[in-house]
This record gives sequence, structure tokens and C-alpha cells, in this order.
Amino acid sequence: MALYTDAETRAIVLALQTGNWDLLKPSLMVIHPEKRLQFLNQKLSNCDTLLLAAISNMRADFIQPLADMVDQKERLKLLTEKSSDGKRMPLTQAVYMFNVEMVKVLINCVSKNDMLNFLTKSPDKVASLTIAVAKPDISIVKALVDSVTDHDRLALVRYKGSMAYTPLQIAISKGDIDLIKAVMGKLCEDDCSTLLAEQDDNGCTPLMVAAFSGNEELVKYFLKMLPQAQQKYRLMESARGYTCLQLAAHQGYSGVVRAIFRVVHPSTRLGYLQQETSNGATAVLLAARSGHLSTMRYMIQSLTPKEQVSLLIGLNARGSNLLIEIMSCIELDTLHHLIASIEPTMRLDVVNAKTSEGLTALMIAASTFEAAQQVEVLLKPFDMEARTTLLMATDNIGQTPLIIALHDNLAANLQTMLQSINGVWLVKVLNAKIQGGMNALMCASIAGLSKCLNICLENIEPEMAGERIMTSNDEKVSTLMFAAMSGDRASIQAIMSRLSSSQRQDALRETDQRGMNALHMAACNYLTSEIDLNERGELPRKVIQDNQKAMNLILDFIPNDEKDEYRQIKTIGGLTADNFSNGRGDGKKIRSIIGWTR
Repeated sequence: MALYTDAETRAIVLALQTGNWDLLKPSLMVIHPEKRLQFLNQKLSNCDTLLLAAISNMRADFIQPLADMVDQKERLKLLTEKSSDGKRMPLTQAVYMFNVEMVKVLINCVSKNDMLNFLTKSPDKVASLTIAVAKPDISIVKALVDSVTDHDRLALVRYKGSMAYTPLQIAISKGDIDLIKAVMGKLCEDDCSTLLAEQDDNGCTPLMVAAFSGNEELVKYFLKMLPQAQQKYRLMESARGYTCLQLAAHQGYSGVVRAIFRVVHPSTRLGYLQQETSNGATAVLLAARSGHLSTMRYMIQSLTPKEQVSLLIGLNARGSNLLIEIMSCIELDTLHHLIASIEPTMRLDVVNAKTSEGLTALMIAASTFEAAQQVEVLLKPFDMEARTTLLMATDNIGQTPLIIALHDNLAANLQTMLQSINGVWLVKVLNAKIQGGMNALMCASIAGLSKCLNICLENIEPEMAGERIMTSNDEKVSTLMFAAMSGDRASIQAIMSRLSSSQRQDALRETDQRGMNALHMAACNYLTSEIDLNERGELPRKVIQDNQKAMNLILDFIPNDEKDEYRQIKTIGGLTADNFSNGRGDGKKIRSIIGWTR
């Protein structure tokens, strides 16, 4: 059989242009039935088959008659024949033309058994459904999805061909709920579960993508399409360390969070909120860090009071707790409202909860620069007794919030803590001792932190200041002795100015367990284990000069007629302050106690 001649081509084109099937039918009917497929799949001069030409000329009425020219077995070959350039097929051509009428006619020409094969064939392995979804054209999508059997529908909507994404994943990226419903609306429950479990190249399921994009309506739809038994699993699974809830919280999509919580039983919400990302962050912390405070508050307030406490104080992978971690990324007003929202009977337990290192929220604030207002917010909701409990809490090495602030020389934080209490509560806090029997006054004195020391002393009633100063540690070293050891004149001045005449005498005479008093401590202030004695066993001249200057810091507060008395007081080893100061002939003996004095 010969190919189309130009005359025949002109006759066919004329028939297509006029829509006159009667012009075309006679020449087709004379062809033997066994050769009709070969004849129909020949290319016209424009490289199209007769069927493609009919579609290009919008002749939907020619499609069924042409298909009827061949038997059912050969029809699929007719309907999937490519153009000469290999770029077009009848169905993909009709889809690209947005012609739902021709799409439906083409579909009606195919048996149900051949339908999946027909719909997934294309010149470049981009299926018709993928093209329709990408356009998008919902009417064509529906026609294609509805045309296959229930058994084949899942395979159709999962078919990628040469594309990186399935039709459903493409539809989700467009965020069009009607388009998504057209793709998966006819699937059975089991097929929906399978489809919603599929992950894209980033490891994300459809539900995760919807949550991350903030599409509340789509999240609701996917959750509705999932069997109840599958909902929890899909919500708990993660992609790159993030669950659906964490993705939504991180973006601040309150609507999505609420949609998730509507399907989650209230008794299981805590488990979702305690789940951590690969970086150890919970949904609440992610919302706080991103500044989405309304989302953060909603998640916390969705829990019972006891669950809120568990959420806020439970240790995470880093050994910290949620309250401490969100403190650094929320405003003071938000922190205040958060603490105020906690059940009053449980509030102290939350604020006083410790990390794996024994640190409380107040300790963290006390050690933070310019965090005095944060310290105030943490203490404000409590009465004097509870504040004292917070201020006397100790970390794993026995430090209280006050002593932590002292070590970091954070005077404003220290002042705020001391001003939050008074009377016996203040005395109790200042008397609280850490390892070695050291209290806040002693720590400030040994470090030479005169400003912090003054703050402590100013908050004590004058008649009680002397008594606090006279206390000593486990080795009987007093506050004044520590100040003398520091060599800080301002610290010594702060202490001496708050002692009465008799208290001052007692403080200067007081000795530690080795018989050393404040003058001894000052006199050996510049001694270190690295100092080398000369050949006569004496201290270097520079050290002697420095020691004498330090000793004068104490002598300046002693009346002239009493100075010799104090200079003659001896240690258990028989050394006077002058011996420590000049080291003449006593260098070795002095060095024997250096390890204790410094």
C-alpha cells in the first residue's frame, strides 16, 4: 500500500478543515481491515498521523470514527502512535491543548484493561496526568483519574515517568486543594495510606510538605484521608530530623498546629511536644526561637497543668530543660506571662528545676550579662520564702545564684537578687555556704569584688553587718582575712567601715586554724610557689616591697599605738606578719605554708 499522495493529503486536510467525515470515510472504508492500522499510522506531509491531525484541527468528532476503523486489539497502537518528530501523541497533544472534550473521547476509545498503559505512555515519558496537574487543568485531571479501574488508580497517581515527582507531589507544590482532591479523591483508604507515606527527594511525606508550607486546609484533608491508626505514625515520623508539628511550629503556622492537635488525643499531646529534632529542639523551642510566640503559647496551654510542668522541666538531649532554653529567645513580658500561667502550686518546681549540671533558670540568668530584669521576672511571682528557696539552690559544685553572679562580677544581677528579699530571709541567703564553708561575702572578698561586696553589705541591716562579716569558713578564715588576701583596698574598706570599734579589734585578732590573722594574710599577699629564695633563704626585694604595701592596707585601719601589738601576733609556726612581709631568715618556713595561703 502506498503512502499518502499529495492529492490524498489535500483531500484529508480538506475533510478535517470542513469537518466533513463523509469526504474521508469512502477512501478509508475501501482499505482492507487488516491494513487500516498501517494506513492510519502513516504520516501526512506535516508529519502528523491522521488522528494527530484531527486533534490539532480540533476535530473531536473524527476521533471515535477513526478509532472504530480498527479492531480493539490494534486500537492502542493507533492511539499511541507518535508524530514523525517523536514529540507528540494523541492524548498528550489533547492535554497540552487543554481540550477536555478530546481527552474524554480518546479515553472512551480505550478498554479498561488497556487504560493504565494508555495513560502512562508518552513520547518523553511525561505522563498525561503529570502534564494536566502541572498545567493545571482540574477537569482533565478528573477525567484521567476517573478513567482507570480502582485497582490501577494508585499506580496512575504514583507514576513519575521521567519526572522527579509524582502527580500528587506536583499538585501539593501548587497548594491547590481542589487539584489534590482531583488526584486522590477516588482512592480507597489503603491506597491513600500508601500515597501519603511516599517521600519526596528530601524525605518529606505529603503531610510534611503541607505542614511546612502552612496549608491548613491541605493538612486537614490529608489527616482526614489517613486511617486513624496511621495518623499518629505519620505525625511522629520525621524527615531530616523534623516532624510535621515541628515544621509548622518553626514557621509559626498556628492553624496547622491546631489542625494537628484536633486529631491528636489530648492525652498524647505531651509526647508530640517532647519529641526532639535531630538538633535536640522541640516544637515549642522552635516556635520560641523563630519569634512565633502565639504558636508557642498555644502548644503549652493545650496541655494540662501537670503536663506543662513535665514539658518545661524535662531534660532534653543536651541535659537542659525547655524553660531555660526558651528564656534566651523570648521577651521579658512573654517570660512573665509564661511563668504566671503555670499552676501556682507547681510554679516553684518549674523555676527551680535543674539541668544535668544542676543549674536552675535563676542561675542561668544570674550568670548572664545585663540580665537583671530577667532575674527580677523569675523572682517576682513568688513570696519571700519561695524566693529564698530559689536563691539558696545550689548547682553540682555547690554554687548558689548569688555566688555565681559574684564570680562573674555581675553587680546588677546581684543587686536585683538581694533586693528581692529582706530581714531573716536575706541573712539566710547570705549565710548560705558552698564547698569549704564559703558564703557570698567571702567569695566577694577573696576575689576583690568591692562593688559586689558593698552591694551585699548595703542590703544587710547595719546592726547585723558586723555579725555577718565575723563568720568564717571551714578553715576559720574570715571575710576580712579573704579581703586581706585579695589585696583590694576597697574591699577592706567596705568591711572595716561596717565594723564597730570592738568588732574591728576582734576581727583583726581573729586567727585561722594555723594561727594566721588578717595582717598575716595581707603580708603574704604576693607570695607564690614560683618565688625563688636567695642563697640566704630570703625573699626577693620586689616581693618584700609588695608584701609590705599589702600589709599597710590593714595597718592603716589600726590605731598607731596598737599597731605593734598586732604585728607581734604569731602563727602556730611562730611567724609574725613582718616575717611574712620581709622573709628574713624565714623564707623556707614561709614557703612551707604557701600552698595553704594561696
